[in-house]
Amino acid sequence: MTTLKIFHPKIFTCLTVAVMACSTLVPTQAFAQVKNTTKKVPPPPPLPVIDKLPQFPGGQPAFYTYLQNNIKYPDSAKRKNISGRVHLSFFVETDGNLNELTVLRGIGAGCDQEALRVMRNSPKWEPSIKNGKPVRAKMTVPIAFTLAGKKSPAVKAPTTKLTVNGKQVYTAPEQSAEFPGGIQQFYKYLAKNMNYPELARKNNVQGKVFVTFVIKDDGSITDAKIIRGIGSGCDEEALRVLLKGPKWNPGMQGGQAINQQYTVPFSFSLAKG
Repeated sequence: MTTLKIFHPKIFTCLTVAVMACSTLVPTQAFAQVKNTTKKVPPPPPLPVIDKLPQFPGGQPAFYTYLQNNIKYPDSAKRKNISGRVHLSFFVETDGNLNELTVLRGIGAGCDQEALRVMRNSPKWEPSIKNGKPVRAKMTVPIAFTLAGKKSPAVKAPTTKLTVNGKQVYTAPEQSAEFPGGIQQFYKYLAKNMNYPELARKNNVQGKVFVTFVIKDDGSITDAKIIRGIGSGCDEEALRVLLKGPKWNPGMQGGQAINQQYTVPFSFSLAKG
């Protein structure tokens, strides 16, 4: 059994992939004697190779951005001044779905449930690939809950390879970008302005459209892309409403406004009955 581990410096993600393999048994006598000449026993076949490890769409920076933008600090944890890391394990299936989400070590006060909620709402992952075929893989992820004012280890803010107007794009700055009035106002804006596409109604299409975009240092939105869509006009409607909206309050790093990558799920749900 071979174990591969990958760590990310910012989100302390540990990925473990177990690979099982059968090896040719080599007898105690490693060499066969034939007329006083020595002949080596053929080496065992190589272990199966993981060609590609599972990952969140867009890679680790996009995963961190997704967590940053979607985790809501539980009120109970705030009142009790609870912070720390919730360690989760789960399987990335061959179709990219996440299954068997389990809290390995929690901190309570609603943080464990919130970590599970956000991971259950995650878009499909890119599965692990072995010998050219998708395989099931297990992951372990620590999700951090840190209250404002508490010191965390000094690390360089993660960035992407993207640039906008020659400036770096951050994924987790010191102060994240925000819709005017906060995330709740953003959801109210969506509820008021999103139109359910007729084709989606006709075909009973429901689900979540995941959009990634960059909030520039002036608060405007650019580079909006669909990470995972559901079709029937819903993808286009999510983009329309996002790009129609007001300017955001930009992210801040070192006291300066910066460009920040952001990921948001847009829900399309038909009323029952």
